[in-house]
Amino acid sequence: MLSHYTPTRTALQTPIPSRHSKHLLTPKSNGLDQSLASPTLGASFIRDELYDEAKLRDVLVQRRISRDHLSWDKLPLSITREIEGIRDLYASAAASGHTEAAYNLGLMYYLGKGLEKNLRKAVGLLQQAAEQGHTEASFIMGHPEAQFNLALVYLNGGSVSRDVLRASVLLGRAAEQGHVEAAYRLGRMLFVGDMLPRDHPRAIFLLQQAADAGKVEASILVKSGKSQFQLGQMYEAGDGVPQSYEKAATCYRRAANEGHAEAQYRLGLLYQQNLAPSSHQNVAIQCFQRSAHQGFAEAQHHLGLLFYYGEGVPRDLVRARGFWRRAASQGHAEAQFSLGYMYFNGEGV
Repeated sequence: MLSHYTPTRTALQTPIPSRHSKHLLTPKSNGLDQSLASPTLGASFIRDELYDEAKLRDVLVQRRISRDHLSWDKLPLSITREIEGIRDLYASAAASGHTEAAYNLGLMYYLGKGLEKNLRKAVGLLQQAAEQGHTEASFIMGHPEAQFNLALVYLNGGSVSRDVLRASVLLGRAAEQGHVEAAYRLGRMLFVGDMLPRDHPRAIFLLQQAADAGKVEASILVKSGKSQFQLGQMYEAGDGVPQSYEKAATCYRRAANEGHAEAQYRLGLLYQQNLAPSSHQNVAIQCFQRSAHQGFAEAQHHLGLLFYYGEGVPRDLVRARGFWRRAASQGHAEAQFSLGYMYFNGEGV
């Protein structure tokens, strides 16, 4: 409601006349226009008057700046004061629910033209306009940069109540559209459990997205073998990401280079099944052997099968028994069964 609003002489003292002030007072009804008889209609009338006044002055100011080839960074004091008056009029109209006023003032703060850039105020006003059905405001708020800035507003609180969940949703939407900083912020929050429950797989995916775009801080967090292995599992299974054996192999290879035994085994399986390109035929066997030599029981059992049946390697029952024995000693049930089968049949002994 604007019943308290009285335009100050400073705010309206301008060489630009108002088109609408002559309609505010008429001889009817003790000097008041009948349109003001209803409080709702009166508030709406005043709100529209404020917006029309602001819009007229806004257009004229922009024409003058364009005509005189002025820089927005170095405006004369007279124009700066005029813009401040326009801001006040837009703000009063927006406070009473005028959609276009909220949008225009939001843009002024967002672009920082004539006013000091203020993203907190900008996203609040643009969000207000978007919620009231303003198409352009909705488009802007759907832009990843705007979503990121709005997320920061909800994280920091102040002009709006702090809402970490809503902030995380906005960061996620921005990250999906390729916003590097949003991917890093949300990924780090999920990685360390800052304000959100830990979600290591999703965190690694977001941090890798940021790292691939050159975010150094993200690269530091995801370079570990464990992180790359988890990301590889996501790509191999299509868990939360589009399935990609090529990307899975890339992640497993990075983890394998860091000495991750299970990643070496999983990479070997991708090579063996021709789901990842390899430089030579024995690369899968080499991956299995590296994993087995680090004590990974599943790789030891798998190598035992390959040597027992002679798949990809010459048949060697002695080596098969050796790998199964090592896996069985770690409690691997299938290796224990296979080893028992060999002893029962007197194979390799």
